[in-house]
Amino acid sequence: MRLKRNKTSYDLNFLLIIINIFICIVGLYFYFIFGDNKYIDIFTLFLLFILAIENIFMLSFEKRKRDPFVLLMVTIVTIFYMGRILTFMYNPYSPALDKNQYFTSFDLNYSLTFIILSNASIFLGLNAAKGRILYKEAMPSSQHNTKHRNIIILLLIAIIITFSNILPTEILGRVASYIQTFFINCYLILLFTFVYIAINYKNIKPTYRTILLFLIIIFVLFNTLAGNRSGILTLAVFLMIASLSFKGTVILNKKAILIATILIPISIILFYIATYIRQISANRGIVSTQQLAIIKESNIFDTEYNDYLNRTMFFRLGFLDPAADVIKNKERYSRIINIVYYFKSIIDNVLTPGFNVFDTPKVANSLRYIYRDLDLPKHEDIMAAYNSDMLTIYGEYYVLFGGYFALIIFFIISYIFKTIYLSVKSKDIFLFYLYRALILFIFYSWLNSFGLDWMMFDIISIFITVFLFKNFYRSRQVLFATKEPLQPSSASR
Repeated sequence: MRLKRNKTSYDLNFLLIIINIFICIVGLYFYFIFGDNKYIDIFTLFLLFILAIENIFMLSFEKRKRDPFVLLMVTIVTIFYMGRILTFMYNPYSPALDKNQYFTSFDLNYSLTFIILSNASIFLGLNAAKGRILYKEAMPSSQHNTKHRNIIILLLIAIIITFSNILPTEILGRVASYIQTFFINCYLILLFTFVYIAINYKNIKPTYRTILLFLIIIFVLFNTLAGNRSGILTLAVFLMIASLSFKGTVILNKKAILIATILIPISIILFYIATYIRQISANRGIVSTQQLAIIKESNIFDTEYNDYLNRTMFFRLGFLDPAADVIKNKERYSRIINIVYYFKSIIDNVLTPGFNVFDTPKVANSLRYIYRDLDLPKHEDIMAAYNSDMLTIYGEYYVLFGGYFALIIFFIISYIFKTIYLSVKSKDIFLFYLYRALILFIFYSWLNSFGLDWMMFDIISIFITVFLFKNFYRSRQVLFATKEPLQPSSASR
């Protein structure tokens, strides 16, 4: 199926190629202006170019045989890894790497080399899975129109429960957190909502669209007031996943690009606000008037504080830092990144809600005890001072599988992801695309790993949420045809 000729639309594939070329040009300029530093040398610039060449090669292949997994992976690598190399050139600041005085540009280059090879292995695994991704069409039906109100109410309830103290943790303890994550997971319900909108957008009345937009804005604001710095990023990822599952690609017109451009400075401001709240508020995670008072009395837009916030933003948007840190310190982190520790953590954090067998926190919560040379924590230690660190799939698997043997594992797991995606079946159009979206979401979470135990936690949450709420969204439309994925025309690049 060819896209209609539309000179104002741009395929994500084309935009990613342009961004990769642009990053290389800026990287070359930055290197000649700023030169070497403790993290960057001429070989880093060379690896930046290799990353771009690899991305463009994968995108060129993806253009002929549409693959949402490739688009997801290249988007992550382009923004959070290649973009991070640019910020290292501009401002060599990284709390994750600065804590190790022996970390050098050689270590960063070694990590980048492993990442490049890992991406190649993932790409080969995805393409080894045989079959072409097809997309279902359905007979028009008005049955699902009656569900709009229920979907809005469910999203509203999820937002209230997530960002209020309706379930008091001081009374229910870990059970409250368990209920919020497993039985009324706001983020999953938001993803469900986006998939529903993608399928039924033309059938949703303008009034309901406005209400849904209002609730999405409320989610972003509450997310920020709760001290979470990724509200708009979460929306962007979910919108991308919903579009990829339903259309096989993402098409942006000039209006969408303009909105995205406007949202960039807004997201930066919200990042500043959330960062400040995280430092000051004692009730992080819960929205109250306390956060509004903190913002009113803050000085977050002072020049001196802005410098700190800019460095923090560069660090938080750079997934390269945790990957390089874990790869560099493989021996140290192997104390907790191992099968035995993961087994204990999964028993305690996934399968036994509200009580412990081994008193073992998740790996992501325990990492800081390793790099601070402290004793391994108990659950009460984590609850007293909560913190989680990203591992990324590159760092985690490098440690878990003893280095470059992880490349084989990457190939196998990516092959499994694609095979499962190709085998999705359902007579209901919503469930068909929802299952695909959830597989893409798990793939996204896998790449940005917080640990195998955390992923098991998320997968269990997905199964429970689907079981409890799928009937709220099911359209009961009869599937009658399949179609080829959208292919970019010359006008849409």
